[in-house]
Amino acid sequence: MVGIIWGFSFIVMKNVISYIAIFNLLGIRFIIAGLISAIIFHKQVLKMDLSTIKRGCLIGLFMFLGYVLQTFGLYYTTASKSGLITGFNVVLVPLLAPLFIKHTLKPLDIVAALIAFCGIGLLSISGPLHQINIGDILTLASSFMFAMQVIFISKYSKTSNNINSAIIQILFVGIASTLISLFMEDFTVVHYTHVWKDILFLAVFCTAFSFITQNSAQKYISASKTALILTIEPLSAAIFAYLLLGDVLGTRGILGAALVLAGMILSELKGQAAETS
Repeated sequence: MVGIIWGFSFIVMKNVISYIAIFNLLGIRFIIAGLISAIIFHKQVLKMDLSTIKRGCLIGLFMFLGYVLQTFGLYYTTASKSGLITGFNVVLVPLLAPLFIKHTLKPLDIVAALIAFCGIGLLSISGPLHQINIGDILTLASSFMFAMQVIFISKYSKTSNNINSAIIQILFVGIASTLISLFMEDFTVVHYTHVWKDILFLAVFCTAFSFITQNSAQKYISASKTALILTIEPLSAAIFAYLLLGDVLGTRGILGAALVLAGMILSELKGQAAETS
């Protein structure tokens, strides 16, 4: 459910960023989500300890950088390409995980990463290298941040209150974005009803529900399994972008998308086979 919701969020974000500045949007979206979550889970919030706050802020920093890079990237690339390139974090998780948690890097991880990189190249490069879309590069950078987020959620999930940690992560992004917006942008509250509907959808479903669900679920499943399940996100983003925005990847783009998804799935199948054996 979270993967499908996040896939659809690329379409919503693509519409909203034409009405409101990036940090302005992220501030409103995440503060609303954080406050809603804190109210619903107020009994747990009252028991929050300093360790959870510190860990939540660290993961929140990765989230913040990821969303900033991803949202800026959406200005210059399509929703379908953004969703697919962001999904490259699924391959990055097993590559980066050994640096932070117990995880053995296998040759198949490297093969999967190379396949996915070839796919990203087909998606992003339509001419000489100097014509690479800056939005694609920013989105690729965001995928590194989201990979770190998944890894550190797994690192702390068994020793922290996952709901409290998720709330801190959400509020960190909201407060950081609002502060930057106040200093760098003309912070405003939008007056368009249809934009508020989109913002509330992003806040309630794509943020509060999704991040609390992700943090809670990762207590029971590994970072690699989380990454495998979330391969539905870039695929659903491409499908929604085609159905609702008319984004057409073309033959080259479809091949690139297939390679990205193949790399993602290949990087996880060996992990599932090992666990089965």
